Amino acid sequence: MFNKRKDEPPVRSQTRPSILSEGVVITGDIQVPGAIHLQGTVEGRVTADQVVVGQPGLVEGEIDAFSVSLAGRFRGSLRCNELSITHSASLRGDVNCQSLKLQPGAIIEGDISVGESRD
Repeated sequence: MFNKRKDEPPVRSQTRPSILSEGVVITGDIQVPGAIHLQGTVEGRVTADQVVVGQPGLVEGEIDAFSVSLAGRFRGSLRCNELSITHSASLRGDVNCQSLKLQPGAIIEGDISVGESRD
């Protein structure tokens, strides 16, 4: 998807992360060359090097990223190399990732594949 080897970390952008504040709702696709911090709601597809879904955040749709940190809610299809799920997170859907860090207390429902090819 990113025209990179799957085991190659993304080139970190020198810019600040994009931020979607709490209370903001976006319906559609978001493509970010670096990092995005989501405190609001996205209904659609999020593509970025790094995606952080904060505790008040909600993504309904798809996430395709190198790194994902989930503290909020997610429903849909998630593909990444590194996935970190905190105790406050709720994930419902399909996940394909290379590595998974999971804190006790998180709610997870769906199919999770860890260590399989993203292709």
